[in-house]
Amino acid sequence: MSSPGSYFVRDLSWATVLCEAGHADDAYHVDVYTSFATVALAVYSIIAAGVLILGLVVLSVRYLEIREIRAIFERVEREVQSNRGGNEVQQPQVSLERTEE
Repeated sequence: MSSPGSYFVRDLSWATVLCEAGHADDAYHVDVYTSFATVALAVYSIIAAGVLILGLVVLSVRYLEIREIRAIFERVEREVQSNRGGNEVQQPQVSLERTEE
């Protein structure tokens, strides 16, 4: 029995379990496939994070472009409103029909 101050740590990976059961060849393949799956998952995660970041950048650029276009339209609208505010000379309304005398 172990003393209270010491801890027993056991490797419970599939490869270790298979080796202890006498399947060393299978243990090697499991270890290789596990390593491959870990690397593939890491690469997939990095690609997914890159796509997410790229999407956020595109959306923020579009948002800034829309804000800029809105600001231009608002400025033009203010200029038109200020021009209508009395700076124009009012033209008399003339009908297009000719009156015959």
